[in-house]
Formats: sequence, structure tokens, C-alpha cells
Amino acid sequence: MSQTARPKRKLVHFAFPLFVVALVLGGLTLVVQSSTQGGVYDMTIGELRAKADRYVGKDVRVNGTVQAGSFEELAGDGAVNIRFTLSDSEGNEITVFYHQLLPDAFEEGREVIVAGTLEDEATIECKRLTVKCPSKYKDENAAGNGSLTGEVPDGIPATKPAGY
Repeated sequence: MSQTARPKRKLVHFAFPLFVVALVLGGLTLVVQSSTQGGVYDMTIGELRAKADRYVGKDVRVNGTVQAGSFEELAGDGAVNIRFTLSDSEGNEITVFYHQLLPDAFEEGREVIVAGTLEDEATIECKRLTVKCPSKYKDENAAGNGSLTGEVPDGIPATKPAGY
């Protein structure tokens, strides 16, 4: 009787490691598939326009400036339909269609990040629009108000209050 019990024990002994190996390989396969199929291509407008045929129908993300005079609310069936042109410092442009409420900080001349699907060589159907905030410190330091030189502006005590 002990001879019939041994083959079952060997089978159980090898079944667990084989199960673990199969589980690890399955997990790795899923990770590789998800990393190659998904994702968003992040590029400049110039890069996107130069290789647009590769990215038509795919998700892309570009940075640029909303061109002055390009913002237009399109008539529709009561839905939000907005079109504007995004440009970069090299003069490259792309048209953006957006169908959601605009962020409060959105205005022509501001830098934005547009994420969406490239519909054709010159049009993005935007799913997410982010307005870049200008640095509030950039202008102060560029104006030479002494904040970087160690000078103390008028009206501000030069010593720390007691307790600091």
C-alpha cells in the first residue's frame, strides 16, 4: 500500500512549484502586454506633426500656448463644443477640440497641456486640458527688487522677532 501512496506524494510535491511558476509567468505576461499596449505619447507639437501618421488614432499629450484669436465656441446641441489652436515657440500649430467645461485659468496666450486622441494629422480630440500656472516668483526676481541680494525691502524689520 505504501507504494501507491508515493506517486501521489511526488505529484503533490511538484504541483505547488509548478503552480507558482505558472502564476509568476502569467503575471509577467500581463505586465508586458499592458505596458506595450497602453500609454500616452508625450511630445512637442513639432514632433507630433512630423510623425503624425504614426500617432493617428492614438492617445497623445502635447504642451503649447493657446493662440490668440483662435478660441471658438461652436454651435451644437446644447453640449460644450470648443475649438482652439495650440502653438509652440517654433511656429508649429495643431487644432484642438474640447467638449468639457474649461478650467478657470484658461485663456488665450496661456500655456496648456492637452491630452487626447490624434484624430488626423492636425487635430486632437482633447480628453484632458490642464492650464500651466505661471510662476509667481519669476517676475519678482527678474525685476531686481533685491530679494536675492540680501537687501531688506522698506517697512520690513531687519531682525527676527523674539522667540524665533
